[in-house]
Amino acid sequence: RRVDPRVFADWESLREAVDWEYGQQTLKADQKPVASLTPYLVQGRAMIESEPDANPRHYNSPQRVAMALYEAGIRFRCVDQLVQSAWFGGMDKALAKEWIRYIIAQAGLIEEEAKLREALTRVREACPEKNAQEWLAGVKTIYRFAGENFGAKGDACAFGFVDRILAERPKTEDAVYEIGRIVIRRGGPRPAEALAQLSRGAIKAIEEACHREVDADYVGWGLGALLDRVPNFDLLLISRRMKGFLEACRRLGMLASRDQERIADRLLAHPALDWDPLSTPLIDLQTLIENLVPERAPAIFGKRLIAHLSGERLLRDDRLIHAREEFADRVAGWRVEVIAGEIDAFDAELRAGDLDPHTYTFLRTLGRENRRALKRLIRHLHGGERDAFRQHPSNLAWQRRHPDWDFSQWSGEGSELIQTMTATGRGELNLSLERDPEELLKMGSYVGSCLGIGGCNAHSAVANTLDANKQVVYLRDGKGAVLARQLLALSEEGALLTFDIYWRVANFDETAVTNAFLKFARTLARNIGVRNYDHKLEETYTIPSLVAREWYDDYPHVFEKRPGDSGETSA
Repeated sequence: RRVDPRVFADWESLREAVDWEYGQQTLKADQKPVASLTPYLVQGRAMIESEPDANPRHYNSPQRVAMALYEAGIRFRCVDQLVQSAWFGGMDKALAKEWIRYIIAQAGLIEEEAKLREALTRVREACPEKNAQEWLAGVKTIYRFAGENFGAKGDACAFGFVDRILAERPKTEDAVYEIGRIVIRRGGPRPAEALAQLSRGAIKAIEEACHREVDADYVGWGLGALLDRVPNFDLLLISRRMKGFLEACRRLGMLASRDQERIADRLLAHPALDWDPLSTPLIDLQTLIENLVPERAPAIFGKRLIAHLSGERLLRDDRLIHAREEFADRVAGWRVEVIAGEIDAFDAELRAGDLDPHTYTFLRTLGRENRRALKRLIRHLHGGERDAFRQHPSNLAWQRRHPDWDFSQWSGEGSELIQTMTATGRGELNLSLERDPEELLKMGSYVGSCLGIGGCNAHSAVANTLDANKQVVYLRDGKGAVLARQLLALSEEGALLTFDIYWRVANFDETAVTNAFLKFARTLARNIGVRNYDHKLEETYTIPSLVAREWYDDYPHVFEKRPGDSGETSA
């Protein structure tokens, strides 16, 4: 039989595989037959073709993975049957690769044939047609972390959690799995129960709070800080108020690590978080809560429990259990308020005058790049000089290099360019260049891009705020809320460059909004006296750094006009 040696990482692996293939006659009668090598070679070749440049000796290379799959087929008949099935053989290459990695992960965690067969069957039946590859990667992650941290208990925990997720079929699986990964990895008093017993509402709350990747990151960082610093934190209880809790985690995750630790340490010492409302004697809880929040105690306990504690009307055991469950719900809400209150108190400490806490948080999470420039801006803001950076010598020198351009609308020295449009269900919307430096710093945080707080290119938001050759267009609704934004820049060659449109709200009326941004850029370029950049006519462009030293070039995007132009422009 011809064997493709590329499938294996080295000749030793190839020799072992051939030995397994032709060693069946040496097995004892009670041993199962060795798996056939052929389907594994087919899958191995497919993986190599999808990743031709991978290092064959890396543990995660296609060759090593193919070998690990064959080893799993040797150990488990159910794996061999799955690999040799027509369903598996006709699978898309990318999805097959994810299935292979999932099978290997499960085979390394589950030692019993029956349990592994059950795991493979239930996941195969639940795997959705849409986004199957990402979905399966999330399932694999949960099982792997559960098995590594909890052994047999973790396997049950993973089954319970995955069953919950499979039942709901959320649109954003990755966010849910990220929460599960953090909980399993970080621990807590009841991590297995917290995962397996997540309610339908809690799963939906996770999906809504983490539908953007950057928000999922913030939530994960904040939750990780709490579970790391508050070892007795009861996630199962707090999940009763998951929506408010995740928002608090998101706000906490947006802070610098040292600030997260500072708030978490405050919570560690808070007497509201270290007891179980379902098992602690009620008389002790009554004394504790009345001392902590005397004005809130009646609302937290409720009339029935107060009457029971006073002896006025004793509850039967079943009703007492129900009353304690209601009490636990209210305690969960109170604890969310405590966490949010500590974050609010920290925000208040950051405030100086009328400055936005986002500005300070941005500085505290910013790396070395453009940090000095942002500090200078904050000093100007402290002094009430919100436009001082416009008079920076580097910005003025840049304007003098282009005496033929009209900067009145670009720099805000003349009339503002405002364009209106109407979107379905959102009324009248406005596009305009943003002038407030603190709002400009939010260009990444608003839309969840890498220019936001903690992002890898957050320094670029500083450059876009301070450099005179860069501007940001915001699309706002009638209440002033940002819905989308676009970066503009003027090149030294005399062209207005437009970059990608980033959405804060899912791409509503995408055609109309794109056309409105395009029309705004064309009008602005005409008023300045420059052309709109077109990569078909010019391959290069120069956008120098002025006040800020570092800038991330996201590369200009040329938008083609789409049917249905919209937008009225006024000055």
